[in-house]
Amino acid sequence: TTTTTTTTTTAWWIDWSISKCVQNCVGPAPCGGEGQWVPFHNSMQTCCKSHLSWMTSVKRKTYEGCHIIPDGTVAPTNAPTSPPTQAPVTNSPTDLPTHLPTKAPVTKSPTNSPTNPASTSAPSDIPSTSPTKAPTSPPT
Repeated sequence: TTTTTTTTTTAWWIDWSISKCVQNCVGPAPCGGEGQWVPFHNSMQTCCKSHLSWMTSVKRKTYEGCHIIPDGTVAPTNAPTSPPTQAPVTNSPTDLPTHLPTKAPVTKSPTNSPTNPASTSAPSDIPSTSPTKAPTSPPT
């Protein structure tokens, strides 16, 4: 059996790591631990107005998204919400793969020189596929 104890005060502070107002206590939400070196507020609303007033919900005084107070949603469980889907099964399984793997391309007679000889044609605007280290003509 697990027992959860909560130490509570009425102070609230802004936890900038999550950008939410949390209560100065140790335990489940809305507790955010014991704040240190932070300004404390008497209420969640005051904390939200002081630090997160730019939020539309704070301006409308609904305070949505400003705090970590549980909103009545169903508590999380370890069970999945729906059962996992079954793996597809074939009607006639075999031990052989459906397609054999392709072989890597291999040349039958490798050489140590390029396949195509160097071009002797006039210069073009298209970049060379085999550039040289020296210019073809002196700079002008």
